[in-house]
Amino acid sequence: MERERRDALRFPALRSYGPTAVGFGSLMISGHRGTFSLGLLSTVGSLSVLLAALSVLPALLRLLRERYLANAIAIQPGNLPNRD
Repeated sequence: MERERRDALRFPALRSYGPTAVGFGSLMISGHRGTFSLGLLSTVGSLSVLLAALSVLPALLRLLRERYLANAIAIQPGNLPNRD
């Protein structure tokens, strides 16, 4: 089940960021220095976002899920303080 969730995030991210990075990378074959640097910066930025989407985001979602479940267990109807 966990692998299916990982794959559900991984493949769409690769399909969307991959061609984008390749497209921006094609700007680097230009002879103009400005266009070259724009392509380089855009490619590095796209690949950085891809890396974050595949590594940081799943870790953050897992951490938030564990905190949510811990709080949901701690706040049960019998555990609530009386406000009288």
